This record gives sequence, C-alpha cells and structure tokens, in this order.
Amino acid sequence: MSPCRHPANGWFGGLRGWQRIFIQERLFTVCFDFFSFFILPSGPDFVLTLRHKHPQHCITRLQLDTNNTFASEPVALKKVLSILLDLHLWITCVVLFYGDVCLFGLVYISLSIVQSVGYRK
Repeated sequence: MSPCRHPANGWFGGLRGWQRIFIQERLFTVCFDFFSFFILPSGPDFVLTLRHKHPQHCITRLQLDTNNTFASEPVALKKVLSILLDLHLWITCVVLFYGDVCLFGLVYISLSIVQSVGYRK
C-alpha cells in the first residue's frame, strides 16, 4: 500500500496508486497462472531435476496408492456420490466457505478502506 500513500506518485496512465496496486496483483496472478500451466511438469516423467530411476519410482508409488483400479474399473455414479458422505469433505467445505466470505468481504470494502486512508475520487 505504500505506493498509494505518497501523493507525489500522483497519476500513472490515468490511474491512482491503489488502482495500480490492484492491476499489478492481477498481472502477477495471470503470469503465475500461465507459468503454472505451461512450465510446471504434468507428471513425474517430465521433471528435469529427478534422476532416471526416480520418475519410475514415483509412478510405481502412484499406481500402488490407486490400486491400479483406474484402468480396469468403470466409473459408477454411486461410487462418485458416495464421496459426499465423507465428513472431512464437509468440514473442508465449511472452512473454505468462511475463508471466502472473509476474503470477498474484504474485497468489497477495500475501496472504503482506501478512501479512509485519505484517497478520494
């Protein structure tokens, strides 16, 4: 928030300091998303820092964890819906819901927070 506190910064491309901060945050998020999607490896075979035997070990461990059921067992709606009976899922949903409520509450009142610092249109 320090760039928007100093009045000498003034306008930059017709934007105020707090507007620049929000744009910079969005640009960082978009750049990180593209980095994550295109640069990060999609599986153990594509990790450049692993030695030759390590990717195969990771794949073997993943297959043991899944019991190799993905290739032979068809997807059944009953099994998919049975996940909804897990208590841990609902606890996680409640925690994430209240976290998002706090986040979006802050987003919606951020303009009034910036105005309370002394910046007005």
